[in-house]
Amino acid sequence: MNSTEKVLWLLNRLGDPPYDMGLTELSKEIGFSKGGIYKILTTLVENGFVVQDSHTKKYNLGPALHRLGNIYSEQKGIYEASQPVMKAISEITKETVSIGIREGNDAILAYKIEGPKIVRLYRKVGLKFPMNAGAIGKLLAAYHDTESIEQILQDTELQAKTDNTIINPEKLLKEFEKIRKNGYAISDEENGIGNFGIAAPIYDANGEVWSCLSLAGSKEEFNEKRIKTWIPIIVNGAMEISYKLGY
Repeated sequence: MNSTEKVLWLLNRLGDPPYDMGLTELSKEIGFSKGGIYKILTTLVENGFVVQDSHTKKYNLGPALHRLGNIYSEQKGIYEASQPVMKAISEITKETVSIGIREGNDAILAYKIEGPKIVRLYRKVGLKFPMNAGAIGKLLAAYHDTESIEQILQDTELQAKTDNTIINPEKLLKEFEKIRKNGYAISDEENGIGNFGIAAPIYDANGEVWSCLSLAGSKEEFNEKRIKTWIPIIVNGAMEISYKLGY
């Protein structure tokens, strides 16, 4: 692993739970000396890509990445296009509305508007979703390149988050077909007990899907009547964002 690869590894690692880690932890995981990792972290801190807590001495991602993320969002146009739609849906449903984005092969929570309820599903921006659990993860995998997905399934052992998680590759591919046919994904306690989610694809100007609109919350709130009502709201909302992006 060269220096550039080490930098990328550190940034990606700090982008995953627990999000803040000490020098010893990072050194052990990457398998390199603390001295070498410390030099890289020092440079990243000096340039704002990583910050270090003065009390715990642990590192986490810095403001420079937030700035670059905002620039990325502005160039893609999805933040401006999605905010009014997300706000309207959140006011109607009183649930959390999110935008998921695919970066490479990863499905990531990019933006969210929390519902007004005291008890709600808490998810941190930047959270990654597995392709076999959760509406966002399954939706973005379903619209990903088929060959890439099949290769990932060959190289990856699917993990069960709950008893409802699909861990059979053949069943998962059939689930992806169902999602494309229906135009939306449903997650019923797949990524966590008591969680329910709906996601619909957002198309860009080229007709490609690299993002999605999602509604998520406690399963208790997603009764049959609400699900039937909210699915078209999410699908239509995703299509409205798609039109704003030039689809």
